[in-house]
Formats: sequence, structure tokens, C-alpha cells
Amino acid sequence: MTKEEFLNRLKEDEEYSPGWQAIDDAFEKLYPGQKPDHFGTTLQSRAMFGGDEYLDGFSVYSSPKGYKHMVTYGMTVLYGDKDAFGGE
Repeated sequence: MTKEEFLNRLKEDEEYSPGWQAIDDAFEKLYPGQKPDHFGTTLQSRAMFGGDEYLDGFSVYSSPKGYKHMVTYGMTVLYGDKDAFGGE
């Protein structure tokens, strides 16, 4: 995706969250077709809105070997940020 395409996507979809989607895509490859248990924080408690929660949520996947795999959302840039385009 070019930066221009990225910026157009941001204009068209205010809920666009490429970082969140990248995490979901990676875990879909690890756990195909599995719908994880997801737990989110309330908007008011999130740090970006002045609260003390630095995670937007987490998901828990069940491994075929019987263990749980937990992934967090919030330690990276989750939402569309024109300044973060092209970053890692």
C-alpha cells in the first residue's frame, strides 16, 4: 500500500486500525478459523483518553497442545497514524 492509498483509507474509514489488523492476520495464520476470547478495556480508562490502561484489550487463543496463547493490543501503533506509516 502506498502512503497515498493509506491516507485515503484513513479518510474513508475513521475506524481503520492497520496495527490491530496486522496482529489479527498473524494470529489467523497460527490459529486458522479460531475465534479467540477477546477482552477489551473501556474507552474512558485508556491512556490515550487520560486513563491508566495502556492496553486496548487482549485475546486468548487455545492451542491444539492444550495451552493458552494471549496476545495484547496496545503496545504498538494500532490505529491509523499518518506519522507511523512505513514503520515497523
